[in-house]
Amino acid sequence: MRAGSFLERHGRVLVALLVVLVAAFHAGRLYHAEENLTEGEISLPLDDSFIYLQYSRAIAEGHPFVYTKGNAPSTGATSLAYPFLLLPPHLLQMPPAFAIGWALGLGLLGYVLSALLVARLGTRLGGVVGGALGLFLFLASPFLLWGYMSGMEIALYGTVVLVCFRAYLRERDAARFPSLRWWLFALAASRPEGAVLAGVFGVLMLVDRMRATSSDPAGARGTRRFSVPGIGLDTLLPFAAAALPFLVNLLVSGSIEATSSQAKSIFAEPYHETRRAYLTGLHQVWWSIGKAYLGMMELGEDQKLPVTLAWINGLGVLLFLLFSFVPRRPRWT
Repeated sequence: MRAGSFLERHGRVLVALLVVLVAAFHAGRLYHAEENLTEGEISLPLDDSFIYLQYSRAIAEGHPFVYTKGNAPSTGATSLAYPFLLLPPHLLQMPPAFAIGWALGLGLLGYVLSALLVARLGTRLGGVVGGALGLFLFLASPFLLWGYMSGMEIALYGTVVLVCFRAYLRERDAARFPSLRWWLFALAASRPEGAVLAGVFGVLMLVDRMRATSSDPAGARGTRRFSVPGIGLDTLLPFAAAALPFLVNLLVSGSIEATSSQAKSIFAEPYHETRRAYLTGLHQVWWSIGKAYLGMMELGEDQKLPVTLAWINGLGVLLFLLFSFVPRRPRWT
């Protein structure tokens, strides 16, 4: 009983301490591996990570949205917000190693915050067992660890997505979204996918508003009935957030797509025959993406999908869909 009451009183502190210790262990392990690879220096695993650092340095020099001084404006920094988070070492004119270390530090901070948010969300949706399982799966994922510590905007995007999801769950019952509507601007500025999600959240908020203002069919059973204003400026804010990065891209470069997206976009392809070949081969692209995910990014020789992994992960996807759309009775969250 004493142990149980101690855990109940100090559970959050213990979970936070556990997450910090695991993050510190990973940081030490990654730093040791990096030293062995680079003979004592620190680096980042992707060229895109250094592209972000270069755009951030240009901002510090007074040239936002320019890769180097004298170049035309561009939107190669896919995330609008992330280069600004990388600013401090450049503003202080610190050596490149400090800029790299700052990017890794942001990733580590995002890793800790995201892990704690996953635990909170899991507990809210699935009780203590759900929170513990969610936290374990997060901390045990090598893909998430690599992404958060890659120097990319993944840590920013992942953390803000979780914050928005938590805010939505907390505020949806009253159909008032005092914090979520502002967090969606951070979500849209973190990644283009975040802008799409901001629009999705906007639709959900509208649906919740309509539900709250309509008659409650369960009113006879004493269910609380809400009365909130109709669609107003605050309801349109999520869609303004969704449009923000595309409008910035349009003003900077004349296209709603970021420069990096244009380089990979079928619609930016100038040759019709090449575009036609891309479109007719689109099913093969989606199949290759599906194979990569079903194979946990571990494809065999000639990019073949391991049968065992395909069965296990395919079954996991089907079970997820089943339990998402066919809930038990009584209804469970």
